[in-house]
Amino acid sequence: MQLVQALAGGLFVGAIYALIASGYVLVYRTARTLNFSQGALLLLGGYVTYALTREPFNQPFAAALVEAAVVVAAVGWILYRVIAVPLYNSGVYAVIMATFGADVAIRAGISSNSDWSLHTVAITHDLSGSVNIGGTYVATASIVSVIVVGAVLAALGAAVRWTRWGLFMRAAASDVEAAEAQGISVRRNLAIAWVVAGGFAAIAGVLVSTGAGHALSQENYGWALRAFPAVVLGGVDSLSGAVVGGLVIGLAESLTASYQPDSFGTGFDLIVPYLIMIVVLIIRPEGLLGRREVVRV
Repeated sequence: MQLVQALAGGLFVGAIYALIASGYVLVYRTARTLNFSQGALLLLGGYVTYALTREPFNQPFAAALVEAAVVVAAVGWILYRVIAVPLYNSGVYAVIMATFGADVAIRAGISSNSDWSLHTVAITHDLSGSVNIGGTYVATASIVSVIVVGAVLAALGAAVRWTRWGLFMRAAASDVEAAEAQGISVRRNLAIAWVVAGGFAAIAGVLVSTGAGHALSQENYGWALRAFPAVVLGGVDSLSGAVVGGLVIGLAESLTASYQPDSFGTGFDLIVPYLIMIVVLIIRPEGLLGRREVVRV
């Protein structure tokens, strides 16, 4: 029973990591840079949903989730206009540092609301209860979260494979200069990537806050940090790798929490993702499914 509980918890955590990691990878595949404001956008999604489910809006949970994703996706577009466009030719590190700044600014804005920053709050939802799986009760919220993430990532996979945007994104990921020479608007693809990544972060923020044993607080920011090892494990340019990496990291974290020796102390499971990341960087820097870059001399 303990194993089933650990696996169920690992799937929930892994699904969240996979969703956040996909946001990182989307931006990287399009412009070879990273958006480190994902943690702040994750928090923003949770708090916007919380606000929408209370007075004066009183939105149903599902509607609030969708609306929050739209709002945070719009914030992602604003960040694209403010950061990615002006710094498009300024190098990778300029964009990375600017997104760090945006992350701090957004979290400072959230902290300015004392009702949010000083308390752990609960989002109103209808996902209470549990389901008996193999003699072990698994929270309904966790099951629904895994289903939602699976549907979102399946939709992303279909879009990447069968839409013009997906074709253009894959072309840009292969060779940005060649894609631009063929008339593909790399900046338009990048804008879509920032918008989608923002929406993914918002959904992740809401699902984290409604999962069993979790609530909405600024500590949820750490989920975006722990999702980054999933990006490294799967490959920073691979969407499939983001999913695989997220699930592996989530399961490793959950199993460690359940079976680690007492001598390791509490919280060792939160270190495991970074230990895995270090090992992967040493053995296979491009990740499990990442593409090894070949430089011609």
